[in-house]
Amino acid sequence: MKKKHILTAAAAVLCVAAALLAGLHYKKREPIYEETLMIDVFDALANDQGIQSGWFAKIVKDKFNMELNIIAPNVAGGGNTLYETRAAAGNLGDLIICDGSNNNLRDLVTAGLVMDMSEFLEDKDIMKYETAIRSYNDPVSETAIYAIPSEISLNSCVKPSENTEPTFGPYLRYDLYTAIGAPQMETLEDLLPVLKQMQEAYPVSESGNKTYGFSFLRTGTAI
Repeated sequence: MKKKHILTAAAAVLCVAAALLAGLHYKKREPIYEETLMIDVFDALANDQGIQSGWFAKIVKDKFNMELNIIAPNVAGGGNTLYETRAAAGNLGDLIICDGSNNNLRDLVTAGLVMDMSEFLEDKDIMKYETAIRSYNDPVSETAIYAIPSEISLNSCVKPSENTEPTFGPYLRYDLYTAIGAPQMETLEDLLPVLKQMQEAYPVSESGNKTYGFSFLRTGTAI
């Protein structure tokens, strides 16, 4: 029997700066599952693969007792070969992040590779985007939800969003951030002194280059 999985279409999770900073200071709770679950994540956009590490992996492990095994066709090479091989075997992944256009979503539904997640989304915060989610799934079903588009917003489609919901936020080396005590940051202005502390704690990289909190230079290593 083919396993059915959940598809997140178009792009991976996008973190705005505020969410990124807030995520580093969560309240640790008892994990949902007693035994550690290994979740295969087929990510067509990832540029690294294997067991995910870093702050996000720690949150997932602490809150859910899960580990994420990233499967990345960009790393494996061969174009769509990995996608086609795993799809033909009926095991694309437990979570699927890929382009849902060009009938890809319809093909995944027809092949039984994704499941209807409607019952799991009831009363969940993400359903504030229900109109967009339903619209995305309408070509394959009027009632089921097989995929969640990643680039959705409650803002006007004719107004720029970068000032309120940046596409990208700052990325920090988690090992250095925790090494200096993981100081809390509530605004972007709080980022600069933290970067300074990280640079002072790690003034020279493994390759012998001087490190910088952030840099547009061709020399040196940005933290």
